[in-house]
Amino acid sequence: MKLQYLGTAAAEGWPALFCTCDNCARARAAGGKNIRTRSQAVIDDELVIDFPPDTYMHVLQNHLDASKWSGMIITHGHTDHFYPMDFEMHVPAFAHGATHLTVYCNRRCAYLAKDVRMKLMERGKTDSVSFQIIDPFVPFTHGKYEITALKADHDKTQDAYFYLISDGDKTLLYAHDTGWFPEESWEYLAGRHLDCVSLDCTYLVKETWSKGHMSLDVCAKVAEELKKLGCVDSATKLIVNHFSHNGILTYDEMLPEAAKYGLDVSYDGKIVEI
Repeated sequence: MKLQYLGTAAAEGWPALFCTCDNCARARAAGGKNIRTRSQAVIDDELVIDFPPDTYMHVLQNHLDASKWSGMIITHGHTDHFYPMDFEMHVPAFAHGATHLTVYCNRRCAYLAKDVRMKLMERGKTDSVSFQIIDPFVPFTHGKYEITALKADHDKTQDAYFYLISDGDKTLLYAHDTGWFPEESWEYLAGRHLDCVSLDCTYLVKETWSKGHMSLDVCAKVAEELKKLGCVDSATKLIVNHFSHNGILTYDEMLPEAAKYGLDVSYDGKIVEI
C-alpha cells in the first residue's frame, strides 16, 4: 500500500492566505517542505481521502491522473476537506473519459453536494459522480479496499469520521480531523493491527486537550494507547499531519520534536510505503 500526502495543512494553509505572522513569514522564506496546502491524501494513486479546494493543484504538482480516480472517502463537510463545486468538472465538456467516481460521505456532505447532484441530473450525467452515505463502524468495500468509518471528535453538528483502510495485506488508520478518539472508536480499534497511523497534529507543540484536534503531546498519548490495545508495534509507521500555522514550528523545526516521541512528520507530496 502506498500512501501519499497531497496537502498537509489545516483550513488556512501554511503560509495562510492573508496572514503576516512570523510563522507564515518563516515558511514563505524557507519554502520547500514548509509550504503546506489544505489536507488531502491518496492511496495507491486511486483511493482519495478528502476533496479540498486545492485538489486541482495537488493533481498538477504530483503528476496524478484524476480521471482514473474511482473512489473518494470524505472525513467531514468543512470546506477545507470537502469542496463539492469542483465535482461539476468531472463531466463533459469539462472532462472527457473520466472513470465513474463514487464519493463515500456523511449526510452533511451529501446535502452540501445537492446543487452539483442536481446539475448532474439535468445533464443526464448521473453515471459520472455518485454519492453514497456511510455510517460509522459499518465496513464497506471499494475495489480491493475494506474501509470503515470511525467516529471522530471534531464537529458535533455532523458525523465527522476518520478511517480504517485495509487492502487485505496492510492496514492504515487515517485519523484527521479529530481530537482524542471517542470511546466507541477506541473499542472498535482494540486488537486490530495497524501498519501505519496518521494522526491529527493541528496544534503542533502548543499543548492542548482542546476538542476537535490534537497537538504533539496528545498524538504521543494516542500512540501509547494504541500500543496498549495491541494495535501498533515497533514496525508500525507513526506519522503526524494536518498542521495550523498557529502551531509555531515549521517542518524543519518540527522534525526533532516529533522524533522524541518516535513520530515522523508529513509534508506535501510525501510518499509512505506501508
